[in-house]
Amino acid sequence: MLNEIETQVIDISPAAAEAVQNILTERQLDGYALRVYVSGGGCCGVNFGMALDNNFRDVDTTFDANGIKLVVDGTSLDYLRGASIDFVNDPVK
Repeated sequence: MLNEIETQVIDISPAAAEAVQNILTERQLDGYALRVYVSGGGCCGVNFGMALDNNFRDVDTTFDANGIKLVVDGTSLDYLRGASIDFVNDPVK
């Protein structure tokens, strides 16, 4: 069963939320959310990632943050609790 929670587990800045919304609108991705996840593990630690996704699974937790739907799987949720996502447009880097 897909879990939807009211409490914000991950903070997304207004700038990041606007950037995600602009991409969703520009690409006409209705029904998509920002999936935030971790992968890897072992001796090298974990890698953090994000993707636009509309394939929600029963083990996913979803919540809204600054008008953006975020999706996190159960394993990643433990690593991401309290994380912040921001966006900086710096064409020099």
